[in-house]
Amino acid sequence: MYRIFFTLLVSFMTVTGALSAPRDSRRSDKRNDIGGDLLIESIKANSDYIYGEGSGSTEAKADKEALANLMSQISVSVSSSFELNESEITTGDSENNYQQAVNYMVKTYSQGTLPNTRRIMISDDPEYRIIRYIHKLELEKVFNGRRDKVTDMVYSAEKSESRGKIDDALRNYYWALCLLKSLPHPEEVTHTDESGTKRMVSTYILNRINEILGDLSIGVAGRNGDDTDVMVRYKGEPVSSVEYSYFDGNDWSTRHSARDGMGTIELPADSKLDKVKVKFEYEYADQAGIDRELEEVMDILKGISFSKAQVELPMKKGELTLSKDAKKVFDKAVEQAGHTDAVKEAPKERVKACSEKLERVVEAIASRNYKSVADCFTPEGNEMFSRLISYGNARLLGKPSVSYLPMGERVVARSVPMNFTFPGNNRIFVEDVTFTFNQDNLIEAVAFGLGQEAERIVFGNGGDAWSEFAKMTLVNFIENYKTAFALKRYNYIESIFDENASIIVGHVVKRKPGSQEDDGLYSMPGDIVTYTRMTKDQYLRQLAHVFHTQPHINIRFTDSEVVKMGLGGETYGIQLKQDYYSTGYADTGYLFLLVDFNEPDTPTIKVRAWQPEKNPDINSHLPKDHPDYGLIGPGSF
Repeated sequence: MYRIFFTLLVSFMTVTGALSAPRDSRRSDKRNDIGGDLLIESIKANSDYIYGEGSGSTEAKADKEALANLMSQISVSVSSSFELNESEITTGDSENNYQQAVNYMVKTYSQGTLPNTRRIMISDDPEYRIIRYIHKLELEKVFNGRRDKVTDMVYSAEKSESRGKIDDALRNYYWALCLLKSLPHPEEVTHTDESGTKRMVSTYILNRINEILGDLSIGVAGRNGDDTDVMVRYKGEPVSSVEYSYFDGNDWSTRHSARDGMGTIELPADSKLDKVKVKFEYEYADQAGIDRELEEVMDILKGISFSKAQVELPMKKGELTLSKDAKKVFDKAVEQAGHTDAVKEAPKERVKACSEKLERVVEAIASRNYKSVADCFTPEGNEMFSRLISYGNARLLGKPSVSYLPMGERVVARSVPMNFTFPGNNRIFVEDVTFTFNQDNLIEAVAFGLGQEAERIVFGNGGDAWSEFAKMTLVNFIENYKTAFALKRYNYIESIFDENASIIVGHVVKRKPGSQEDDGLYSMPGDIVTYTRMTKDQYLRQLAHVFHTQPHINIRFTDSEVVKMGLGGETYGIQLKQDYYSTGYADTGYLFLLVDFNEPDTPTIKVRAWQPEKNPDINSHLPKDHPDYGLIGPGSF
């Protein structure tokens, strides 16, 4: 059934993708002496069309010039619709600065969202002459696509904000604001908030960013070796996630990530500062490469400054001033990491046996004597531990208070908060690390935890209808799946895919300007997305190549939803918004996993589907603000 469904789905996406841009009824690149001239004159005389001409010694040169002139004419035709402030753009200080900025903004649409254009060969002797043209209605559809992207980012930001994931909220709000500035008539883009109030998106975003930054606070919680522990709060509560940097007297630090409020600051031993400037991140310019159009827009804009993003921490005698309140909240956050009321703790004898080993492991991490605890692990578990802890230069945060939760014959120890610095990664981040013990009380798996807010969502799903075992299995599976890519656990990933799994992969494919489509249309330069159905073997071969060529891989799940499916017992649909980073490559998209947990020791992925963006032809009956709109997911079955 899965295979049939996704065969139909891919066919549907291919067809609807091909038909998504309405096309002029005239054929292109075909003219006779009378009809061709009449067609050219009618295009030039019709204000509904925008055109550009080019000439050159070769067809390619003439076509390139025609395309460049078309883009220039598009810029001129829409320039009065933009509201760019010259103080916000980076194109120079000449009197043509504004028009240059508009030109650059229009060019950002050529990375895949501009539809196909028509082309006519005017002559090929003694030189090539070509005309390119496009109907103005096509441009409006292009702009509408970007408006939808802005709206989607605002809804994602609101969702993240409600869950305390302030890094994702600020990132989506700020990116939406940048894309909004690349739109004609941005004042016409509105948003209705939860109270039902309708307002301009630009005003709404600016207010939200300022209010969020104003509700963030940071306090010193204590010393931990050479580092200072800090507690970051949002509206008085430990923030689920936020990123920040600080000025150490010489330069701004690498960006740090606080998780469940817990973060760190490291200053030179001879620091003479009387206060430390801390700056909360909201631009995420280094991550904009996951969306090429966004990256180009942000390159054009100088950026928007928010004074509330920066706060100061006092110092006394070379050390940051301790806040007793921050220390109290920090210690409580460490104590509560991984705790849940949704699952009862394992039997006392199992807890005792597992805790004795984990205490040794924690001490080994503190002393960096990792080899001394090899006997606490299975061979595979020890390999994971060595790669994760030593390679990540792990450091403990506070004194952990671990919960030992049963999962069938296994016990999962949740969680040990740690600070990680990975080579080649420009972030220092906090993770709640979980340890899974087998029936012999040996650690067989080590994973990055989901974090308290994500855990609450999964543990809270299904109410009493979902068993404790089902909830534990779900959380454990998502955590191991995420960590498997960071640790390049090829064998594990191979084991969890069904032999007949349906795997749908969205590919961003570059296309060359001037390439001719089957119907005579010619494409703009830029990227297109194609969907490919792969077998398990094909997917794994591709994955093996990625693992071999990419030194560093990091996956972030910024949203997660789990739904129990009406398909054969313990089968669940897991919908995730995924940010993928590796050496030299990054992307963002939506991941859907259909997982069979009927054999809990060997969960099996029946369907894996990844798409780079929402497709309006999927679940089109749903409103655009619905979480399942445009997505392959549980509603697809």
